[in-house]
Amino acid sequence: MKIITTIATVVCLHCTVAEQIDPRREIHNAITSGERAFLDKARKDSALLRDTMQSDSTMFTAGLPPEVHHLSKIRGISSKDLDQSELERTIVKANKGSTEAAYFLGLFYLYGLVDLEPNEEIAAKWFGKSADGGHKDARIALGLLFDSGYGNIKQNSQLAQEYFRLASREDEGNTFAHWLYAKSLFENASSFDFPEEKLDDQMQEAARLFELVSSDFPEAVHSLAIMYEYGIVKCDTDKSNFIKAAELYQSASQQGYVESTYHLGLLYLYGRGLPQNYQKATELFQIAATHPFRPHAQSMRYLAGLLAHGYGVQYLGEALQWYDMCSLQTHAEVHKLCMKEKEMIANLIERAEGKLLAE
Repeated sequence: MKIITTIATVVCLHCTVAEQIDPRREIHNAITSGERAFLDKARKDSALLRDTMQSDSTMFTAGLPPEVHHLSKIRGISSKDLDQSELERTIVKANKGSTEAAYFLGLFYLYGLVDLEPNEEIAAKWFGKSADGGHKDARIALGLLFDSGYGNIKQNSQLAQEYFRLASREDEGNTFAHWLYAKSLFENASSFDFPEEKLDDQMQEAARLFELVSSDFPEAVHSLAIMYEYGIVKCDTDKSNFIKAAELYQSASQQGYVESTYHLGLLYLYGRGLPQNYQKATELFQIAATHPFRPHAQSMRYLAGLLAHGYGVQYLGEALQWYDMCSLQTHAEVHKLCMKEKEMIANLIERAEGKLLAE
């Protein structure tokens, strides 16, 4: 008990006043942190995933934007169905002006099929020819390459947004195109240099499209929740924006979207529109931190801080374990914070134990 009392004098790591949060920075961090972590892990595991592709009937190349894999699944493309003769036929048709063949030839080069060397620049050239002819999937593929800046393709978010816009506009039933366009609108408008005079219109259009595809993409539900939480869109019922945001975070969280679990935990931690509840926040951070596919580094950090500072019950040993796990994650900024806070707690424990021995 004495050691806990001694350590309890430390300043709280997580006592930021909610009203002091910079909405645009929070929005920007919220929509990029999950993507960054996913892509970092994909690139790290590229060799393993490349080997897996050889025995899998589904095309897959590690490091590409996850949406590209989704696109190949939509098209029902299997690497086992393709051979040299199919490649030659595709080349002939593409050179004769077939937009469909040009699109598929782009996929041949993008994925390095039929013993071709993967070449995103040649892929982009053929996607471009197909997109110029009105092929919506080629527009999506080209938009994805420019959006991510994959390989030697220079990132160009504005050009990506235009390709997504064209694909979305020309096919009302293409929820994937609507999602990508909405995501692009949201991300670009959330950047710090986006013109204030255009901000409201672009955010409202993004919100409309997120709502349109919310039944298909939990990420869209999460993005809507962010917009409600920070007042970008207003709730049209008697509910507060925070309550609406909490409901949307809960919905996306139940669909397995870990960022929403984390954000719901923050609402409970800071009492943002919900009764402040450290126990509930701890439970949510633990769910996010132990996600089977994408363990959430920031949730590990908050969980460690709550355990270390005795919100509910104080478990110093477990707190240090979570700091260790957090420090192993790929997010550089979170890694640095976790290492710093772990060292601070460990030093306090050592000093407290030394004080007890001296007594």
